[in-house]
Amino acid sequence: MMRAPANSARRVTECPSAMKLICIVTNCLNEEGNVALVFERIRAVVQTLPQCRYEHIVIDNRSNNHTVGRVKAVAARDKRVRLSVNTRNRLFVMASIR
Repeated sequence: MMRAPANSARRVTECPSAMKLICIVTNCLNEEGNVALVFERIRAVVQTLPQCRYEHIVIDNRSNNHTVGRVKAVAARDKRVRLSVNTRNRLFVMASIR
């Protein structure tokens, strides 16, 4: 089992004045009913780190519902959100490795 370094939590919560970038990657498949909640919760956590910047990359795994449209709507309002849509379902692990 891999363990995070003992001081890793401190490094995340204490971003120096250089404003480190936190990159959040979310894989999804047919999650139209959940994407709004995910964005809400991530924003709530990141707001507790005002000295840090963040970007949220969503990788859609060829959803066949309105997931892509809902993510695009959020991305249009929030430039920190980016969307990558796979042309086929690459499964969870392969979606982020391509």
